[in-house]
Amino acid sequence: MGSLKRLFIVVGLINLMFFSSCFVTENWKTSYKAPDYSTKKNWAALPTKKDKADKVPHTFGADLKNKQDSAKVDVFFVHNTTFWLTPFHTRALLWDPLTNILTNHLTIKQQASVFNGSCKIYAPRYRQASLISFTGKEGGKGKLPFEFAYEDVKNAFEYYLKNYNKGRPFIIASHSQGSFITQRLIKEYIETNSELYKKLVAAYLVGWANNDTYTLVSPCYSASQTGCMMTWQTVRWGAKRTHVFPGKHLFKPTKFCTNPLTWTTDTVYAGKEKNLGSTQFFVNKVRKQKFDAQVHDNLLWVHNPHKSGYLRYVIHYHLADYNLFYMNIRENVALRVNTYLKDPKNK
Repeated sequence: MGSLKRLFIVVGLINLMFFSSCFVTENWKTSYKAPDYSTKKNWAALPTKKDKADKVPHTFGADLKNKQDSAKVDVFFVHNTTFWLTPFHTRALLWDPLTNILTNHLTIKQQASVFNGSCKIYAPRYRQASLISFTGKEGGKGKLPFEFAYEDVKNAFEYYLKNYNKGRPFIIASHSQGSFITQRLIKEYIETNSELYKKLVAAYLVGWANNDTYTLVSPCYSASQTGCMMTWQTVRWGAKRTHVFPGKHLFKPTKFCTNPLTWTTDTVYAGKEKNLGSTQFFVNKVRKQKFDAQVHDNLLWVHNPHKSGYLRYVIHYHLADYNLFYMNIRENVALRVNTYLKDPKNK
């Protein structure tokens, strides 16, 4: 049994025992206290503290560094669902240490760290909806947990703008549930504020079907385009959309898909020779040319390289949406940031 499977089993058993002994049912009339974002512990990552977003993998021939101290651009990163090892709740408690451990290791280290070569990283903790909320099987309460999640992220974004941003350009990035939330955040904040939109370098809204309509933030059609958004959902080669995602009350077909090997939305095949490097679970090493990619029916198809450690389950590579293209994303962030900063209209 691999170390990753052992970690999931141990954490899962502890989490199940903890919640089953303390919280068999949830009282929906009593809301959990909203996080105070002036407190650093309510941020999974900040450029002013040591955290998993500082991680830099070992590479061969590339000098990777955590450059948050000198970065001229920020990234506001919203993590995916990490409250999924218990069936008893639909909303995470901020102080749950096991959920925070999973957040730190499954998303901040593996995903948010990709931005540390070009951006200062701000990643809030929030009262996320649990995995069961995506299925609609929790007594009709599926949408309510997402309202709490959005309220927290919205408050964190407002706090970030007021106290941390100081007029700097920024990227919005996210994964899975985080992308579900940031789509709405962009709709309600960026789309309604042209001055704020001018500060948006790009949006990486990965791992969720993007089916909304925007007037300012269009899809990215090239590697250097700015003020635009990207999204992809990685699946095994040949997977069909009808077999991919549960929770039809939330998941709808996406309007476009980005190929992170070409940074276009077309259906042209990109061979694995274009893949600059993937990272596995512990983000310790970069392995080059392991995954190809092609957009099909607005899903991102990849061939299985027959290597363990890339977090595939059934037909998904969902948890590895960032890992499989780690170096391509890191390089692309730098390109878009440099393009934005060199544009005279952004001075």
